[in-house]
Amino acid sequence: MQISQDVALKLLSGRSDAEIARTVHARTANVAAARNIFENIAELLREGHSDTYVARTVRVRPTTVATARSILKIPNLHGPRKIEDPVAGFYERTRPVDGGHLKWLGGDVDGYPVFYVQRRRIRARVLAFRLRNGRDPVGDVRPGCEFDGCVAPDHIEDRPMRETYRQIFGGLL
Repeated sequence: MQISQDVALKLLSGRSDAEIARTVHARTANVAAARNIFENIAELLREGHSDTYVARTVRVRPTTVATARSILKIPNLHGPRKIEDPVAGFYERTRPVDGGHLKWLGGDVDGYPVFYVQRRRIRARVLAFRLRNGRDPVGDVRPGCEFDGCVAPDHIEDRPMRETYRQIFGGLL
């Protein structure tokens, strides 16, 4: 469903679905559905997600999300802009949460958190691993914690680390 800027502004105005339906010549049920979609978009944007993530999650066009972001005056931290320092770019796209986790708010490619520095793709988990361990990871890197989307440097493990933990703790983990 595409939500026009006019309808989105009316949704924010506090008018009822029936009033909006009359002014835009639509069915009240369609306006109610648009309101629900717009509220979902707004919630995800306020949580700090990218337009692409929101569009995929809510199943709307990215232009609909961009329109909502503009109307709600929520800055886009994920759009194209120059980042000189990968570490600063990494932390700009995270939010601390309970338990020492860092929630990734940036974009992703095939489910892996990434961002770009001078047109070079930076894999967030690899950078987090390097920050903590001072070396490149061996094999794939993933959070050792159970928090979905965590990129906290202290929580990122490479394959040898996981194998060592398995040898030490066996089936306890």
